[in-house]
Order: sequence, then C-alpha cells, then structure tokens
Amino acid sequence: MRILARDTILNTETACIARANPYDLALQIATAHKTGCYLFNLIIGGYWGEIYGIFYPEGTVRDPSIVAAIMGFYRNRDLNTIRPIRIGKDTLRRLWGPFSRR
Repeated sequence: MRILARDTILNTETACIARANPYDLALQIATAHKTGCYLFNLIIGGYWGEIYGIFYPEGTVRDPSIVAAIMGFYRNRDLNTIRPIRIGKDTLRRLWGPFSRR
C-alpha cells in the first residue's frame, strides 16, 4: 500500500534508546523513506536523563555509529553479514566448562 502525502512529514519521535529505536537505525529508516527527522536533546543528561542524547557533557560520544549515521554511513545489517556456525557439544563444554555449575 502506498500512501501519498500532500504535506511535509516530520518525525519528532526519532531515536530513543529507552524505546528500542536506536539512533543509527532510526536515521537509516528516515533516509530510506525520505522523511525528515528531529534529533532531540543532543547532550546526554539534564531533564530527560540518560535515555536521549548523542554526546556526553564532556564531549565524548555515546556510540560512534550514531555520528556515522548522521553523516550517511550505516551499519551492514544484511542477514549474510554474520553467518551462523554449528558448534558441537564438545566445543560447548570446552568453552563454557569453567563457567558452568557442578
């Protein structure tokens, strides 16, 4: 189904880590659908606490993929990026043996 809009669309609820829509994914989807978006509260902290923001007050970045997405570089989310491997019981015992309860 295709929806045609006569008015400009602007998503004001973009990117909140507490709502399971990370910045890089939200920006990639907005770009793919050619919609505008608004990044709320660029500095982490203040009234909204830790759930919004890209930069900490001292200038460090929460996640470099956010800055990359703002510049148009996105993560490779293809299903073939990481191929599943089959691990046998012996390998699991060797890997998890020290952590398992006895």
